[in-house]
Amino acid sequence: MAGRPAAAGRLGAFWQIFGFTTWILGKRNNSSAQPSGEGPPNYQPPARNSPIPGIIRKCIPTEIGTVNMRLFQVFCRKSRESGTVTLEFALMVPFFVLLVIGLIEFGHIWYVKHQLTIASREGARYASSHDWPKPVGWTPDINAVRNLVQDYLGAGFMDGYNVVIHTEGAGFTTGDTGADVTVRLMADQNITLLLHYLVPSLNGLALEAQTTMRIE
Repeated sequence: MAGRPAAAGRLGAFWQIFGFTTWILGKRNNSSAQPSGEGPPNYQPPARNSPIPGIIRKCIPTEIGTVNMRLFQVFCRKSRESGTVTLEFALMVPFFVLLVIGLIEFGHIWYVKHQLTIASREGARYASSHDWPKPVGWTPDINAVRNLVQDYLGAGFMDGYNVVIHTEGAGFTTGDTGADVTVRLMADQNITLLLHYLVPSLNGLALEAQTTMRIE
């Protein structure tokens, strides 16, 4: 509270110098239209509902011209507009962050699903093909199919997403021409990067891809 009168005094001195300078410039520009000896234009202090704070209103001398008051009002209006923009930005930031996180998660899930689909397709194609003519008693080599899928995805992908390989279909047992062979892959770990921290139920999200082909 002790520093308030001193601040008000400095602010009043600033307005006095600013007002006097503006009055001198205005008087010089209007010297031909204003009779000599006439004082500065009359000015009434702002009303109590003016946007100027009370402590500043007490420090503004009556010699300040209308131009100075307009400059002060423009400054107050600009300050209010700047505060409105800051508030709007603060309200929009959370929605923007959620949008960015959603785009990242969607791209990551699509990538994992795409890799599983391509790997299952390669495994089913390998299981459905054989030497020609087909050897007697031939059946698809399940271990060879698994190794092919693992080599395509890589050890880091297999371990990081906990990929499980399933081989299904009568073709794996009989090896008959036209029999179906199915390679199904499942991944149930680290499917989401950040979204599961916001939605815990997504922590157990699993992806699956399978491809079925007929033995040639």
